[in-house]
Amino acid sequence: MNAEMYVGAASPAEEAFHIAYDYLERAGAVSEELPVYVFLAREIRRLLDRGVKNRIKLANLAIGAFYDRFEINEQPI
Repeated sequence: MNAEMYVGAASPAEEAFHIAYDYLERAGAVSEELPVYVFLAREIRRLLDRGVKNRIKLANLAIGAFYDRFEINEQPI
């Protein structure tokens, strides 16, 4: 885990973004960073607008949406 996650008080959205991106990167699903950044940020914002506030749930739903949108087969780490 990144040490930066423990410095300061990050919002649940920021934490969810980092969790989701880290997972996708480790799973080998990130070929280009910028499209993944944009997708995760928009998806997490959409989920927040729907009332989801838990960082783990936000991250998991964003990861699922990423795999659905880009039709990538999930590979266990």
